[in-house]
Amino acid sequence: MSWNKHDAVSYTRSHAHQKSQGYCARAVAAAIRAGGVKIEGTNANSFARSLEKTGFSKSYGTPIEGDIAVIDALPGPNQYGHACIYDGTGAWYSDFVQRSLCPGHSTEKSSPLLLYTGTSDMKKLLLLLLVTSSAMANNTNDPVNQAVAFNKWYVNKINNNNFPITDGKDIDKYVTASTMQKLRRTQDPNYDDEVFYSADFFLKSQYIGDDWTENVAISSYDWDPVCVNVNITFGKKNPHTVIDCMVNENGEWKVQSVAARDNN
Repeated sequence: MSWNKHDAVSYTRSHAHQKSQGYCARAVAAAIRAGGVKIEGTNANSFARSLEKTGFSKSYGTPIEGDIAVIDALPGPNQYGHACIYDGTGAWYSDFVQRSLCPGHSTEKSSPLLLYTGTSDMKKLLLLLLVTSSAMANNTNDPVNQAVAFNKWYVNKINNNNFPITDGKDIDKYVTASTMQKLRRTQDPNYDDEVFYSADFFLKSQYIGDDWTENVAISSYDWDPVCVNVNITFGKKNPHTVIDCMVNENGEWKVQSVAARDNN
C-alpha cells in the first residue's frame, strides 16, 4: 500500500468547496484514499485513531505536504472536532478551502491539535510501529513520553527530599543545557539577582499532593514553532496541571521551560 501525498493534495484541491459543507473528515478520508491508502470513514473526533490504524504517525515539526491535522472536539453537545490536510504551500483543506489551520473561532481558542504524517511505504511503517511500540515509552525522541518520564522521576525525587537541580547531573538528560545553566546559577551563593520564581520551577507549586507521585499523566499536547507543549497533570484528588515546553536538543527532547496552568 503506497502513500502518494501529491495525489492526495491534488484530489483535495480539485474537490474543495468555497464554504464548509460539514463533512471535513469525509473529505480528508477521500483525499487519503486518492493518495493510495485505505482508511475507515469516521467523524473528526475519532479520526486520529483511524489515521494511526492506517499507519500515519504523529508529527511534531513544521507541517509538510500531505500532513493531516486533527483538532479535538470541545466539550458539549454537537461537537465533532475538525480534520484537514496541508497542501505544502501554506493552505489547509477539508471539504472547503480554509483561511487558516483552525477555521472556527471555537476551535482556535482551546481545542488540542494533533498533526499526522505518512510515508511512501505505509506497510513498512505499520510493521515498524508493531516492532517498536513497546519501546516507545522510554524513547527520548518522543517529546510526549519524555515529558511524562521526566515528571514522574522529578516529583518522586522532590517527594523524597532530593533536589535534582543541585544533586548531581541526572536531570541534564531531561532538561536543556541553557535552562539548567540558569537554574544552577540561582543556587550559587554569589547569586544576587532578584529571585524569578517563588515555587518549584518544574512543578509550579509550593507543595506536593499526597497522590502526585503515583498519578502523573498527559492531559493533552500540541505544537507551535517554538516547542511541543505537553500538558502534564499530577494527582487525581485535586489535579494540578503544568505545561512543559519540549524542544529538541542534539536529537533528544528535553524540557526548555514550564508554565503553570493551575495555580494550586
